Amino acid sequence: METYLLIMPLKVRKNLSAAPPQPCILTDCMALVSGAWAVNVIWSLRAGPRRFNELRKDIPPISAKVLSTRLSELEIRGVLLRNVRPRTRGDRKGRASIEGAWL
Repeated sequence: METYLLIMPLKVRKNLSAAPPQPCILTDCMALVSGAWAVNVIWSLRAGPRRFNELRKDIPPISAKVLSTRLSELEIRGVLLRNVRPRTRGDRKGRASIEGAWL
């Protein structure tokens, strides 16, 4: 037994919501925290400075490469600050900047 399906085009409804205000705070916020795992990184840094390996333990599924990329992107955007201590090799901590703490 064969069945036939009548395919009818659906009407596209107009968007009745108002356009977002310019400048839109939510759009600005999302531009700062865009990227996979960025919100998790900010959340892990909310209580204070954390070392790279501590962040990896806080967010188990994240790879070292992705974490490093997110930290660099968030630092460039001014969301967090990186502190590198010159006396000990590998002793680096990141913390949320004023903008990152505000998010």
